[in-house]
Amino acid sequence: MKTTGRFSVIFGCLVAAVLIALPAAPAAAESFESFGERIDRELSEIREGIDQMAEQAKEGGKKASDAFRRNLDQAEDNWQKTKDEFSRFREKGEEGMEQMREGVEEAMEDLRKAFEEARKELR
Repeated sequence: MKTTGRFSVIFGCLVAAVLIALPAAPAAAESFESFGERIDRELSEIREGIDQMAEQAKEGGKKASDAFRRNLDQAEDNWQKTKDEFSRFREKGEEGMEQMREGVEEAMEDLRKAFEEARKELR
């Protein structure tokens, strides 16, 4: 299926751009607002990628591997957990920033890994 090949290349470029543009570890002096904007942006981009992969799985029908579907489900679960953790971070405000930041960063790292595993299975 030619669509899958083109999709993989385009999607791979999207993921590479996201991972290059958004550092995994923020600078120590990153403000509450800057951190929030960075995480919002990355969550949105990963959500878009998950949605695109889900659509690709639908188009692939039975050809989509079980491993891909499991990894996609894991990425979806991790995305929701990260979004929830980030919402708690936002609710705490600046005074809870340092305390919550580590949890958000750990959740983002788990999300990145799950997302990458699903992407690898799509190839």
